[in-house]
Amino acid sequence: ATTSGLPDATSTKILAPLQPLLIGMFRTLHATITHVVRNSSSSHDHPNHHVTNDDDDNPMDAGSPAYEHAVWICLLLVQLGADARVVTLSVPLINLSQLVGLSQREASYHDTLPLEARVQFTPRFSLGFVVHCHAALQHPAVALVLARGLCQTDDKAWTLRVLSFVRRLVGLSTTKVVQLHPLADALFAIHQTWADRVAQRDAAVQLASKQVERVTAELDLVKMNANDERVLSRTEHARLQKELDVQRTTHEHVLESLTVKMETQLGRTDALAKKKAQLQDSRVQRGQLDQDNHALQRKLLVLEMRLDELGQANVAASADVDRVDQETRLHTHKEHMAELERAVVRYEQSVAEEQARSSTFRYDLDTLRHQHGSLQNEMAAKVAQAIDLERQLDAATTALHQRDGDVQRLYAKIQAMIHQLSDGAAVTAQSQQSSQGGGGASQGSYHGFVPETQFSQ
Repeated sequence: ATTSGLPDATSTKILAPLQPLLIGMFRTLHATITHVVRNSSSSHDHPNHHVTNDDDDNPMDAGSPAYEHAVWICLLLVQLGADARVVTLSVPLINLSQLVGLSQREASYHDTLPLEARVQFTPRFSLGFVVHCHAALQHPAVALVLARGLCQTDDKAWTLRVLSFVRRLVGLSTTKVVQLHPLADALFAIHQTWADRVAQRDAAVQLASKQVERVTAELDLVKMNANDERVLSRTEHARLQKELDVQRTTHEHVLESLTVKMETQLGRTDALAKKKAQLQDSRVQRGQLDQDNHALQRKLLVLEMRLDELGQANVAASADVDRVDQETRLHTHKEHMAELERAVVRYEQSVAEEQARSSTFRYDLDTLRHQHGSLQNEMAAKVAQAIDLERQLDAATTALHQRDGDVQRLYAKIQAMIHQLSDGAAVTAQSQQSSQGGGGASQGSYHGFVPETQFSQ
C-alpha cells in the first residue's frame, strides 16, 4: 500500500514511526550482508573449499534462516519503495559498497557451482536489494545477478520483479544503452554457458552412442564364442569330476588310517594323564608334610622368643631384689637360674631331638621323592609303592601328632615356670616393701621364701 493519497499530517504520522523501522530493517540487511560476505569469502579463500549444502559453510543457501529473512525484508522494501518519500528515507541508509560486495559474492558462488546446481541457483538476496540501487547496474557482478534473475527457472515472480526493475531503470535513465551493456554482456555469458553445456551434453551423447555400439559388437562376439567355451567347460568339468572322485577315495582311506592312529594316541594320552594325576596327588601330600614341618619350626621360634622374654624378666627381677638384700637375693636367684638353666638344657635337648626327628622326616621326604622319581620309570610297581607311601604317611602323621603333644606339654611346663617366676617377683617386691618398713623382719621373710619348681618333674 502507498501513502501518496493521504493528507500530509496523516502521512507524517505514518512516516515518523516508519523511519526507525527502516533503520532496523537496513541494519539487519547490512549485518546479514556482512555475514554472507565474510563467510563466503573465507570459504572461497580456503585451499580445500568444497561446495556443500551446510548452512554454516554456505550462508547463501536457500535453507539459511538469516538469508530468507533478509530476502523477505528486501521484498517488503520493494513494496514500500512505491512511495517516493520512503525511497527518500531509504537512500541515506543504502551502502553501495555492500551491495557490490554482495553481488560479487553471489556471482562468485554462482560460478563455483556445478552446471546442474548453477541452473537451479537464484541470487534472491542481491535481486531483492539491487532494485533500490540501479546506479550500480554498470558493475559486472550486479549485471550478472540481474541476468541470472532473468534466466532463472525456479520462480517466475523473480523474473517479473527483475523485468519491472529493468523497465523502471530504463525509464528513469537518459543513457539507456550504456547502462544496459553490462546486462547484455551478462545475458550473453549465461547464454554462452548454456550453449557450452548443451554442446558438452551432445558430445557426451555421441560418445555414449559410440561406446554402446562398440559394447554391442563385443557382446555379439562374446555370444559367438560362448557356445564353444561351454562345450569345452563341460568336457573339462567331467574330467575334473573323475579326478575328484579318485582323490576323494584316496583321502577317505588316508582318513581311516589317521583315525585309527588318533584313537591309539588318545589311549596313550589318557594313560599319561592318569599317571600325571597320581603324581600330582603325591606332590600335594608332600607339600602338606612340608607345611606341617614349617608350622613346627614356627612354634619352636615362638618358644625361643618366650624364653628370651623370660630371661629378660628374670634379669630385671634379680636387679630389683639385689638392691634390697644382695646376698640373700643372689643366692635365691642363683638357685632359680640353676633350675632355669637345667630346664633350658632339657628344652634344648628336646629341641635337638625334635630337629633330629625333623631331619629324619626330611630324609624320609627325600626318600619319598626318589621313590616318586622311580615311580615314573617303573609304572608296574606303582600300586605297591603307593601303599608303602600311604603307610609311611600315616606313621609320619602319628609321629607328628605325638611330637605336637610333647611340644604342648613342654609349653605348659614353661608357662608354669613363668607363673612361678612371676609369683617370686611379687614376693620379692613385698619383701622389699616390708624391709623398707621394718628392716630385720624383711630379711627373715626372704630367707623363709622357697620357690616351687616343676622343672625336676
